[in-house]
Parts: sequence; C-alpha cells; structure tokens
Amino acid sequence: VLHDDLPPADFIVIQAALYHFKDNAEELLTRLSKRARRALVISEPVSNIAQSRVPGIRMLASWGAATHRGPQVHRYSECELRDLIRCVFGDRPRVERTGRDLLAVIERS
Repeated sequence: VLHDDLPPADFIVIQAALYHFKDNAEELLTRLSKRARRALVISEPVSNIAQSRVPGIRMLASWGAATHRGPQVHRYSECELRDLIRCVFGDRPRVERTGRDLLAVIERS
C-alpha cells in the first residue's frame, strides 16, 4: 500500500487498520486521499481492549493483531487520531466519535 501504484476509486475506506501504519500514517493517508475521487473514509477504533488496564488482556489483544513484525501494541487514542487527521487534512474533514470508533470523511473539493 505504501509503495504500490494504487488504482483510483470513488471512495476509499480504511477501517480498523491505520494503527498498522503508525510510522507512515501521514504518508499513507495522503496517498489514499489522492486516489479517492469522491472521498476517503477513515474508521479507526479509539477505545479497545488493547488499551485495557489489565496487562493480560492488553497482551492478548496485541497478539491478536500481530503481523509479520510481531504484536501490534500501539492504538490511537481519540485525541491522537484527531491530531493526525488535522495535521494531514486541516480542519476540512468531518470527524465524529461513533461508539468505539472515530469516523472521518475527507471529501474531495
């Protein structure tokens, strides 16, 4: 996704996966938004068991989301994700909390 030529689409949705790209999130969101003809939709959990106060639960959640690089410990907080979206797109997107997720819609101008 970071290096391949992405095909254009009317809508591009990234759901519950942005945390896998933490180190390249700004680059990824910029690339995805350039390929979306109508809108980029971001839906990312900001309240999940990976942030549990119980160490064993936290550990199981990070293993459940493991990739070839190992357990994925990082998860976005609502504030951190809002800041990321604002950094990449300014105040343009509609952003709202929907239960456990933060939902952002970045429409093309």
